[in-house]
Amino acid sequence: MVVGASQGDNSVKEFGKLEVSMTLTKARMAQRIADDCGFLKGEATELIEKLLEIMKKKLIAGDDIVVSGFGKWRVRSKRPRRGRNPQVQATGNGECKRDRIIKKTPAGTP
Repeated sequence: MVVGASQGDNSVKEFGKLEVSMTLTKARMAQRIADDCGFLKGEATELIEKLLEIMKKKLIAGDDIVVSGFGKWRVRSKRPRRGRNPQVQATGNGECKRDRIIKKTPAGTP
């Protein structure tokens, strides 16, 4: 069995000896929080939505987010790239891009 998957969890399927974990969605997270912590599913969903809203606002503001032992999120701006349209032989600069970067931190590392 995959670590973290309970017996009644439909997110794991077995193929011979290989077990494949399904994508973790907000709905599955909410159900798991509700089951494990005693919240109602609606309360767990609201909790996840609020957490993601806070994270989104911080990233838009340019702040980094660090969850110790899990990962670090940040958004960085990249310089505009130079583009070329071969059909009309025109060149120009594209717009400035913003990349989302997620770095996994080793367990126990702040």
